[in-house]
Amino acid sequence: MKDWDLLGDSFVKLFSLGFLFAMGIIWSWVSFFRVDTVVVKVEMQEPLHQFCVNVDALHGWHEFEFPQPYGHVTYLGGSWSVDADVLFPVGPEGYEELWESGLEFPGLRFTDSAPTGALLIEDQERGIVWFQRPKCLANSQHRVRMRINEIDEDLFDNHGSLTVCFGKRSAHSH
Repeated sequence: MKDWDLLGDSFVKLFSLGFLFAMGIIWSWVSFFRVDTVVVKVEMQEPLHQFCVNVDALHGWHEFEFPQPYGHVTYLGGSWSVDADVLFPVGPEGYEELWESGLEFPGLRFTDSAPTGALLIEDQERGIVWFQRPKCLANSQHRVRMRINEIDEDLFDNHGSLTVCFGKRSAHSH
């Protein structure tokens, strides 16, 4: 009886190791073929006054679909870097000091209207907008797209993520 228990335990361990090895190969293969847009459909059981999502620095556009419209960015937190080995992490303002002093590398920004590493949010009415702090979108939206301000070809050495929270627009929101 004990020999059978040992054999069964060994089989489970061997099967588990084989499964983890196969998943590692699949993950490596999937990671090799990078997708430039991450789409997340947010499903909720009941309406929330605020909802938070994460935008990572390794991908281009992140698209979030909400079942109810949100029109106000209520919170921005976290940090990311466009080159984890060389540059310090920043928040949604990006490398604003380098941008203002003209020390940034040309041609690396997705848009020239904001510094490298800035949080970009695509507003349905205003287009691509740099969000440095919580503020209102032009109108309440069911779908929002966000990204780090860096061209897609250079995202591979990025690190970190930002948390962006959305809430409903109030009558007093600007």
